[in-house]
Amino acid sequence: MRTTLKTIAKQAGVSTSLVSMHLNNHPLSARIASATKEKIDAVVKELNYRPSSTARALKSGRSQTLGLVIGMIAETYSSFYAQKLLEEALKHDYQLIISTSLYDQKAEQKCLENLINRQTDGIIYNLCLNPGTHLKNILASYPILQSFRGTSEYNIYNIGYASAFREAFELLQQKGFKKVAMFSSGWYRGEFAMEMEMVANEYGILLDSIESPSSFSDFEAMLKREKYDCIFSASSTVPIQYINLYKSGRLNTIPNFIYSYTLPCNYIRHESVLGVIVNPFKTLVEKRITRLIEMIEDAGSPIKHLTENAVFMNPDAIADYYQEQTEDSYYDIIVNQNVRPW
Repeated sequence: MRTTLKTIAKQAGVSTSLVSMHLNNHPLSARIASATKEKIDAVVKELNYRPSSTARALKSGRSQTLGLVIGMIAETYSSFYAQKLLEEALKHDYQLIISTSLYDQKAEQKCLENLINRQTDGIIYNLCLNPGTHLKNILASYPILQSFRGTSEYNIYNIGYASAFREAFELLQQKGFKKVAMFSSGWYRGEFAMEMEMVANEYGILLDSIESPSSFSDFEAMLKREKYDCIFSASSTVPIQYINLYKSGRLNTIPNFIYSYTLPCNYIRHESVLGVIVNPFKTLVEKRITRLIEMIEDAGSPIKHLTENAVFMNPDAIADYYQEQTEDSYYDIIVNQNVRPW
């Protein structure tokens, strides 16, 4: 037989309304005698009572759940990001429901619909938002926080690269570099490239924004065809791949690299690496959850486009930062996977 507030009240010898006030932390519960509260708590523990989350949601208008729409979770960054968002949400007494689109536009629509239909209180959207006509009216009054530049009519909390790019291009200018390439792909390409192109123009350096070569022969042919002084990469994968090929003798030449760094598994120690663009991972996880909850609690608040700045680090600085991360328990999941500096 299911335990109800009425059952608890009867066994504790108090009214049902008194039990309800105490268990729901009603302002008037402050007037309830300590002995009475202890009696109610003892009965709750004895009967192993668990309040209905559905009933609480109906009463409060909130489900205490947040949604996350992400392209894929079977990647080191994505899985760790989802895990840390989940942990941060729990600190605020929220559960996190994760939905993956596999970078498919139709699946993206389904992810949004499913999370809204499950009555999540708000959603963090980790892709380039394209809600479709039938969802626009709903999202206009729904707490959705974009993780990238996204659509200006919705809230955004993204990474700003301009200041980090300026430091990087200042270094390139000092070295007399004239021509660089930027490797990235998919929807992330526009996010990373937009600010870089603007900064490259400021420093009078020619920037080619291109897709990452699909094979080492394509890469070598490109290096023979185009004399790039440095290559920017939106991830550590590209420099690791091509430095390996160079070390094995399969590539005859290797350019200088600057790449985007986030987690300890992204660390590269090699003479071709001039520096890294460091993303503020830990800060963003905390602030995105905090911002989404602010949006939920103040539904009428104005739309905000917030930015957390990336920073540029030279090889010595990134070595120190990598060491700090490996000693920080926050990153234990990554460090304990036996990931070693490349």
